[in-house]
Amino acid sequence: MTKIKNLNLVTIYIVIISFISLALGLSDAVFSNFFKDAYDVTASQRGFIEIPREIPGIISVFIIASLSRLGDIKITIISQILAFIGITLLGLTTPEFYVMTGVLFIFSVGVHVYMPLCDSIAMSIVPSENMGTALGKFKGISTFFSLIAAVIVFIGFKFEFFTFKSDFKLIFIISGILFLCATALLYVLSQKAKLQNRVAEKPKLIFKKKYIYYYILAIMNGVQKQIVLVYAPWVIIEILGKGADTMSLLLIASSLCGIFFIPYVGRCIDKFGIKNMLYADAISFIVVYLAFAFITYNLHTGNYSTTGIAVFFTFLVFVIDRMSSQMGIIRTIYLKNIIDDNSELLPTISLGITLDHIVAIICSYLSGLIWMIYGPHIIFILAASFSLVNLTVAKLVKIK
Repeated sequence: MTKIKNLNLVTIYIVIISFISLALGLSDAVFSNFFKDAYDVTASQRGFIEIPREIPGIISVFIIASLSRLGDIKITIISQILAFIGITLLGLTTPEFYVMTGVLFIFSVGVHVYMPLCDSIAMSIVPSENMGTALGKFKGISTFFSLIAAVIVFIGFKFEFFTFKSDFKLIFIISGILFLCATALLYVLSQKAKLQNRVAEKPKLIFKKKYIYYYILAIMNGVQKQIVLVYAPWVIIEILGKGADTMSLLLIASSLCGIFFIPYVGRCIDKFGIKNMLYADAISFIVVYLAFAFITYNLHTGNYSTTGIAVFFTFLVFVIDRMSSQMGIIRTIYLKNIIDDNSELLPTISLGITLDHIVAIICSYLSGLIWMIYGPHIIFILAASFSLVNLTVAKLVKIK
């Protein structure tokens, strides 16, 4: 993709990611509470829901490849329209459980197609020499608006402006409007920038031996992501019995820390190098998941009370876990460092997301069964074990 030097275009891009982050904070971030309040799902059902929610991550690589001639921005426009349709339908109705999963699938297609395109567009508008710092700033801006969304969620549920117990869900309607605003700005961006970048002259998928470590990191992210997004919140919702207002406070705390933490990670990448930061990423997940396993085991077995200091430490580890998950920019910048040709960047990121989601679907289903049969702490022990793979990759990778 041709480098964009016009500051106005960068500003438009920042506003776009701000709208999308706000929209996701009012929809995707509160789905766990939506599933519990509207459908009273069990842990095994919660795992099942992740199948239609994560399958779009598998097929997104094929969708992007088939639409590659449209260019990155036009594909992103399509993704936002799908997200708008899905979340608006959920905002206006409370369909039967399996119909809901179908609508969730539409929404999720939009969200997952956007993921690699967001990184691809971002890396095209910043110079390589300070990419870590620049991407850290972009992620920091996204996190700030996730914080704003969490504040809105807290106030809305605390004072009962929002509810998941009626057919009309105002929070989802607002999210849909924000996705539409992002769509309009993406159209403006496409007209001003004329970014008609194609992944290739014809749609194709790329799998190269050279990128094997990136693929392994993507697969491990699929495991870790499910724990961060699904089962860490489920400990707080199911075991501690907390509602959307508590979850929103935790998201506020996570986002507030992330506003400063993520740009700091970006600067550390430029200062200490990708390899050292891959080590830091792996170690952080191992420590966090062992801590979560210890706390969850004692809560689940009744050794710790579901009030008091144990709850505080559960919340603290949850916030640290959310912050650790933001270190994914290290993986993206590692790929940029070893990529043969810029035209291979988007297809490789897309394939990485596909592998990520294949593992995520398997992990979500098995984790639900493990939770029911062996206890929730086993999930976190396994996650810590898998994170040793990240540590091995950090040792083996070669950086330019």
